[in-house]
Amino acid sequence: MKGRRPQAIPDAGPMSANRWIRLPLARAFATILAGAVFALAQPPQPQAAPNEEEILEQALADAGSSVVDYARAIERHLKRFPDSPKRAEYERILAQAAVDLRDRRWLLEYGVRVIERGSRSMQLLDQVARALLDSPRAEDQERALKYARLLAAELESQRKEQLAAPYRPMR
Repeated sequence: MKGRRPQAIPDAGPMSANRWIRLPLARAFATILAGAVFALAQPPQPQAAPNEEEILEQALADAGSSVVDYARAIERHLKRFPDSPKRAEYERILAQAAVDLRDRRWLLEYGVRVIERGSRSMQLLDQVARALLDSPRAEDQERALKYARLLAAELESQRKEQLAAPYRPMR
């Protein structure tokens, strides 16, 4: 049995066994040939510029592990791409970095924006209100009062949640 070729079906005509092998190969060759013709017929695509996320990833990789350098890289990125779809997320990150670093400029620039967008982080509310109180402008002090009231409301809601929670003694 070894080494024997399959017998042709008597009514199928000559070389019918080879036809089943050649047909898929011919189709594959035709598909590859057609693809090559279409690929060569199209004009060459210009080299795509790196997208926004790739640029930010590279900048963050270059920044290293320093929080200040990391925040500066994000800030530069926002200046380069002011209409970024992730702008709110990047500003939230910068506001948190401002809280961690106690950076007054970033607190006033990004912290205010994040709070106005709806953040109720108690640390952020506290530090932005304190930074605004240092300003001699009346509108900044009014805004500080507004944020202090938001902070007080947030503290009160957390106090109510803790009072409503069942008491569990420590073990």
